[in-house]
Amino acid sequence: MNKTKIRFTQGNYRNLATKDPLALLNIKESQLSRERDILELEYEMYVLYLKLLELNGYLSQRPLINYLSEGLLPVQLN
Repeated sequence: MNKTKIRFTQGNYRNLATKDPLALLNIKESQLSRERDILELEYEMYVLYLKLLELNGYLSQRPLINYLSEGLLPVQLN
């Protein structure tokens, strides 16, 4: 669920908080759980991408490239 939908859901239940604060806490918990799941998937994608680059020898090729940067920028070594 994207952030807009999450905010919409949360906005719909704000009035419920005055009647049942526990319901709002449950909604917030669900929202945070979804956000955590998304972050975990994103992390796993980065890890798998870097493993793929490593297995194919890209991480040790010269010039060094930042494969996580937009535009695949070269790494500046000082």
